[in-house]
Amino acid sequence: MKFQIYFLLLPLLLLFYACDDESEKNNSAEDSLLKFETSYQTEVIEPSGLCLSKDRKSLWTVSDENSTIYNITFEGKIIDSIRVEGYDLEGICLYDNNNLAIIFERERKLAIINKEGTVLKSADINFDGEPNEGIEGVTYNGDEKIFYLIKEKNPAILVTLDSTLTEKSRDTLEIANDLSGLFYERETKNLWITSDENKIVFKCDSDGKVTESAGVDIIQIEGIAIEEPEGIVWIISDRTGKLYRYSINRK
Repeated sequence: MKFQIYFLLLPLLLLFYACDDESEKNNSAEDSLLKFETSYQTEVIEPSGLCLSKDRKSLWTVSDENSTIYNITFEGKIIDSIRVEGYDLEGICLYDNNNLAIIFERERKLAIINKEGTVLKSADINFDGEPNEGIEGVTYNGDEKIFYLIKEKNPAILVTLDSTLTEKSRDTLEIANDLSGLFYERETKNLWITSDENKIVFKCDSDGKVTESAGVDIIQIEGIAIEEPEGIVWIISDRTGKLYRYSINRK
């Protein structure tokens, strides 16, 4: 008799757990920091790094495949390009509204260039480790005139430089298996950091302390940029060449 009751109740129990599990998934999606909106296929081969243009109407990215900087639309179309000397480009940010800062991972170098691709000044960043475990991201705090850079892994490190490209600090970040992208959000003074291996976007304070995070289903995240006050998050993938648009979930 007990077995008969169990088998009669089993379908109801399974339905209960299924509904409960679906409820948890829905709640998790609603509580997530980011909400996926759409994606676009870019015309850039192996894009890496991302930042907003001066007028905030387009994006800048780099290709580590052909040592070229690209200005692209929000739909991934190429507007303009700048060829630079060097190889293994891995990050980009807007500097003083007129120039750009780019990084070369294997050379461990940060360079300031103009829109013609001429290097105005540069600095070598001393990192130990394998050649492909160097600088992965760069961003600039124009109010305090501070550059932030991240080293990918073994260990992952957050470095700050002043406007003369003199190193001011470096701290190990133990928040993920690797770090792959970086963006300073001026309006909130937050650092946004991505992890390729963990597929996570971290919202951090200026010291790299995580305040919120969100998992994203993106292969090989290599760059992130934030539009405020619109609350739009742009993420780019090296592997697929896609540009993803998310919105920040206002709680």
